[in-house]
Amino acid sequence: LPCAKAAQEAGADYFGVATVEEGEQLRKAGIAGNILCVGAPQFTSLKNAVENDVILTVYDCEPLEQLDQAACRSGKTARVHIKLETGMNRLGVQSEQALSELLAALKTYRHIRLEGAFTHFAASDSADLAFTREQAAAFERRCAFIKRSGWPGLLMHAGSSAVALTLPEYHYDMIRPGIAMYGYYPSAETA
Repeated sequence: LPCAKAAQEAGADYFGVATVEEGEQLRKAGIAGNILCVGAPQFTSLKNAVENDVILTVYDCEPLEQLDQAACRSGKTARVHIKLETGMNRLGVQSEQALSELLAALKTYRHIRLEGAFTHFAASDSADLAFTREQAAAFERRCAFIKRSGWPGLLMHAGSSAVALTLPEYHYDMIRPGIAMYGYYPSAETA
């Protein structure tokens, strides 16, 4: 919370959290900007996300029906970003076919608004950036596919602390610094 308040005072208008509950805490403490939950959406927290205007991460169709219903009941629009799997091997849309299905499903829900797409680089803090460059190319191909599928103007982001410090070509529409906000380098290679 102290970091979020300091960031807001410095002009940050987007905040990243791991859980909806963290987003709720920021809202209750007066953080007014956009709050993106980059973790997997929990079905039990969909209603709270909508009511607190916490943007959710989606990577499959499973939560969409319940999310749309929660938004409808609240009289609000649920905001989402798509997580694209490009090599981190945690969460994310795995293939172009799955992405196509997710995009088609999103078009059918009246109370869900797609606002962005992102990925996370697995090794952007290492000396060898070959894999990061492969991930960036995969991310850019998927983003181009999303735009061709009728979703122009989305917020695209992939940058962590290492990207913020050393790879400006991958800043895209915004960066998501983590450990660097606390005064640490992500690795010796990024110093």
